[in-house]
Amino acid sequence: EDQWRLIYALTNTGDRLAAGTYQGRIRYTVEAGGVTTDYDFMLRVIVARIFTLDLDFPENGIYFSKLLPGAPPQTHAVDVRVNSNLGKPYVVWQKSNGLLRNDENEDLKKEHFLVKVILSETTIGREAFPEFAPVPEGETPIFFSDEKGSPAEFEVQYRVEPYMDMSPGDYRTEMTFTLSEI
Repeated sequence: EDQWRLIYALTNTGDRLAAGTYQGRIRYTVEAGGVTTDYDFMLRVIVARIFTLDLDFPENGIYFSKLLPGAPPQTHAVDVRVNSNLGKPYVVWQKSNGLLRNDENEDLKKEHFLVKVILSETTIGREAFPEFAPVPEGETPIFFSDEKGSPAEFEVQYRVEPYMDMSPGDYRTEMTFTLSEI
């Protein structure tokens, strides 16, 4: 009689395991006293589903302070990270809850509130706004993953370009981001 302990580990080969259950069989052949005996062991590895959207907003959210007519543009950014092992394409949506508005409920002209998406060097996918364009109202796709649904990192930049006949002050709006499979 003898005892032994075997430990198996999954190692990172650079490729991400897709979510799901993986099953297999290991066969050990033991020879003792001229007799060969096979022992079969079933293995099962469960890789949990990962489909997350992480956001880092500026400290005060989408808030532009002390805007003055004719002043230089102000830019704020939201950092976005998507982690997925589903192996399916996805889209990141942005929902604008309206135009930028000051404390007197005056809206900034739409063409002066702009958005641009900048992909990280390692991100595979397509941004919807590679150059600054007016922020659309309502829900709009801003990023499309590759066909494999690879993880992504990108920055969403919001820029305000003050204009001569605007009311000075602090302007803000709310943005909501969502993640969905295609």
